Amino acid sequence: MLFVDGTCFEKDITSCPLRPLLHLLSITSLNGRDAWTHCRSEGDMYWTEREGCSTTYSDGNVFVDPQLVRADRPPGTPTFLDRLMSVGNPTCCRVIFTPLRVRSWPISQGSSAGLECPTMALKLLLFFALSILFVTRRSIAGPDTLESVPDLQRIMYQNIKSYPCVRLLNLYGEIGCSNPGLRKVVAPIVRLNHSDEDLSYPSAILLPLEKLESLFQRFRMDFINGAFFIESPYRVSKDVDFAHKIAGVLVESDEYPSKSTGFSPAEKFPQAAFAPYKNHSYEWNADGSGIMLNHYNFPVFLLSPQANSIVQELADKNAEEPDLYKVHVAEFDLVMQTTKAHTQDSESCLKEQSCLPLGGFSVWSSLPPINVSSKEPPKPIIMVVASQDSASLFRDLSLGAESSISGLIALLTAVDALSYVNDLTELKKQLVFMVFTGEAWGYLGSRKFLQELDMGTAAVNGLDSTMIDQEFGNVSLYHVFFNIGGESQSGNITYHCPADFHVNLCFQCFENQSRLARAVGKILNFTSIAIFSYFSFSMELASYLVLEIGSVGKGLDQGTSAATFYAHAGGNSSVTKDMLEALQSASDSLGTDNVKIKMADASNPGIPPSSLMAFLRKEISSISEMDVYGRKNTTAGIVLEDFGSSFSNKFYHSHLDNPSNINATSIAAAAALVARSLYILASGDMQVKLMSLNSIKVNVSLVEELVGCLLSCEPGLSCGIVKNFISPSNNCPNHYVGVFLDSPDTQYPEYADDVSRFVWNFLANKTSLVKDSTNSCTGKCDSVDEVCVGAETDGNGRCVVSTTRYVPAYSTRLELKYNAWHVIHVNSSDPMGSVDPVWTESFWNTIGLRVDTVQSSTYDWLILTAGVGITVASYIATIMTKAFLAKTVKND
Repeated sequence: MLFVDGTCFEKDITSCPLRPLLHLLSITSLNGRDAWTHCRSEGDMYWTEREGCSTTYSDGNVFVDPQLVRADRPPGTPTFLDRLMSVGNPTCCRVIFTPLRVRSWPISQGSSAGLECPTMALKLLLFFALSILFVTRRSIAGPDTLESVPDLQRIMYQNIKSYPCVRLLNLYGEIGCSNPGLRKVVAPIVRLNHSDEDLSYPSAILLPLEKLESLFQRFRMDFINGAFFIESPYRVSKDVDFAHKIAGVLVESDEYPSKSTGFSPAEKFPQAAFAPYKNHSYEWNADGSGIMLNHYNFPVFLLSPQANSIVQELADKNAEEPDLYKVHVAEFDLVMQTTKAHTQDSESCLKEQSCLPLGGFSVWSSLPPINVSSKEPPKPIIMVVASQDSASLFRDLSLGAESSISGLIALLTAVDALSYVNDLTELKKQLVFMVFTGEAWGYLGSRKFLQELDMGTAAVNGLDSTMIDQEFGNVSLYHVFFNIGGESQSGNITYHCPADFHVNLCFQCFENQSRLARAVGKILNFTSIAIFSYFSFSMELASYLVLEIGSVGKGLDQGTSAATFYAHAGGNSSVTKDMLEALQSASDSLGTDNVKIKMADASNPGIPPSSLMAFLRKEISSISEMDVYGRKNTTAGIVLEDFGSSFSNKFYHSHLDNPSNINATSIAAAAALVARSLYILASGDMQVKLMSLNSIKVNVSLVEELVGCLLSCEPGLSCGIVKNFISPSNNCPNHYVGVFLDSPDTQYPEYADDVSRFVWNFLANKTSLVKDSTNSCTGKCDSVDEVCVGAETDGNGRCVVSTTRYVPAYSTRLELKYNAWHVIHVNSSDPMGSVDPVWTESFWNTIGLRVDTVQSSTYDWLILTAGVGITVASYIATIMTKAFLAKTVKND
């Protein structure tokens, strides 16, 4: 027989209501009450009690906390339920609720068990009612119940989707944004209607994008003796008191109304210090403000379109109800590790490991593939260049649709068009396609590529700096008199030396010629100094031929449907003349497609900001010196743009440089012009095959697909052409260069970004000899001439013959030693090292923005005062009531 709450049950314990009661006891304990269970069976008495967290055992008694019934009992000791289940003849069980302390008494067998007093019955009834109400509320509330601290935070705070401005560093200081200290910043949201409006207290400013430039100070950054100078400060620098009251800035993402004016946070001459000419005051980017290169000691976030209305509503409520106790605030979490470590430049933060260098991986590929094991002389190379990275004030919205990605798409489309030409192996010159990254931050990709080329690393295996379309002249030996075996002989020798010609190696140079030539070679081998005076060199300068595809997304004239592009030439004029003629011939061959080519404005100081600058600066540093083969080096190149004198892109390095800023038809026209020009240039002195030339046509659908894949979230990197090759980590593309995480000498990077991996696979597939190979792979291939394409896709990797490589892209002033980055001294072979800022990015723990509603400080003080008053009054009332009751009981 079992008693529960005064009722005796002649049933098995499994059907006894004691089980749910025990569950309720644990809930009661959680609510601050102590609960005990007292049972007796055949002379044995079992107790459970909660007394702190301790458990006490005594003869004939077992005390077990219901919540610790499994964890704290000694081994072999049965639980309370176990003991009840094992009782053969239970006689009585009573549940007693006793607050604050344990009370126990003997229970005689057969006693009329019940609750201690009627008050306890009422309490138990109330407890059951509250339990039912709790269960009912949970069933109605559904998934929004408060079951944990994160649930409470989710109800209290509203996370805002936004895009931060982050902290970057260089050798001279900091740029970008950060919380001023080591904690989150909380401030009321205030709409700034006018740029000259004052703030009464620290506030989170909400303002439209077109007012951002007038609010921020503007720095025009230039290099003078290795340092920056400051010019034209705006209000933040002029009004220090106003600047201190800016707790944070929230920028509305509504459509920019002043499209005719433009918005570009970059400089008017981006990266002017790297230009191969001295006129650094020229305004290539007329709409540039330079605000992205400034240092802001407060957080700045660009709101997403979805968050605009939420934050605007909160700002309006703060404006409408300024005296009420509720205040709507923004909470900024943008604490940078460099702020914590007190490292304020790249050298110090790299030393303290609170930052990482900007960088990634460039990609190059040859068409057709280069046979690296061949003994035949290599062909001269024509290099085709594009950039894949961009920049923005807001790190995660660096799309660069017009500034860089339009050129990248044109290059990929041109490669696709040329991959269907059958006679490429018969051409005189080799085509090499190069996609650089990090160009927006000091031309990291192109400069590092040239350094790797000089060192001959594995990243450029198959290339040689002497192969990049270098023209070599004739060496004439005029009427040399010499004696061989006692016989006097004389003669003239004219010989076209190969790339490995050198005066001291003249024996090899003439080895396969006539007996006379071999004899001269022997004489030169032993008496080269004496004979050298008889040489007459007609040696042409060795030239690097580079065709760069820049901004080509705005070349279409909507009125005439004609696409016009401009050739910005630099370097050797005789070589660029050949390139211009090839471009013009390609334009003529397109006929009704109406693609025009024009020379850039003659008043320009030189080529616009581009990767070609790195090649030209390299040439300037060595133009006065012969190379190891006795030749002087020079570079010839053309940058193809859709502007003649200044950027047509009014949103250069802005988050507004999105797909709406370009035209797919213009990109397709540029791709067609480039593809046919390359075929003409690669033919060299051969007669151009018109049938092959006219067969080169671009796939406009491919251009449109790549625009959707590389410049939007729908479909984004989940599009078919990307997922055929890689498994992207993000759906939305972002062309910010990021930080360098891999080993510098790796050819199989683990941390290459999605776009680099896609470009590598796309180029490897299009430039391969065997298309759609069935030779499966998951990584490396057996042959040195093969690469594994599509290795990231499940079971779809295949080995193809292709010369496609990754090249690390980071500052040439950096060196990785003992797993730490170090800034090295300027090298004389690196002409741009002296002006390299060495960009790094700070570490951070979390970045976030959320809003909530708080009470004003005045209201808090009012509540505190009222609470203290009520507490004091309650205490006095308690004392008086106790005294009155004591007196009344005493009198009774």
